[in-house]
Parts: sequence; structure tokens; C-alpha cells
Amino acid sequence: MNYNLVQREVKTLGEDLTELAEGIIVEPPRRERDPHLPCPVKPVPDISAELTCIQHRLSAVLNYIQGANQ
Repeated sequence: MNYNLVQREVKTLGEDLTELAEGIIVEPPRRERDPHLPCPVKPVPDISAELTCIQHRLSAVLNYIQGANQ
């Protein structure tokens, strides 16, 4: 892994995390709102597999950076 690959992977990780967050945070249509709650309610998808994958990718990048700095 070289600097350009690390830079590209970090950028991709950021994009992937943003995409996951947008899938959770985006306001749902009005029909999904519970009138008794002050905020819209949206079921949170199970993203544990995606987060585990991102964690492994980030760990690989950090290990590379730590090794390069020694």
C-alpha cells in the first residue's frame, strides 16, 4: 500500500460512512411519523456487517500508517 492508495482508501471510507449515516438520519416521509412523538421515527437498519467491514479497512490503513512511521 502506498500513499496514493492510503489516501484513496481513507476518502472511500469517509464516503461509505457518510452513505450509511444518510440512510439512518434522512427524515422519513410524513406517513411514517408517530404523531405522539416530537421527532420523526424511522426504523434503523442493521448496519453491523457494513460497520465491521469499515472497521477492518480502517484498521488496515492505520496499521500501514503506523508501520510507515516507524
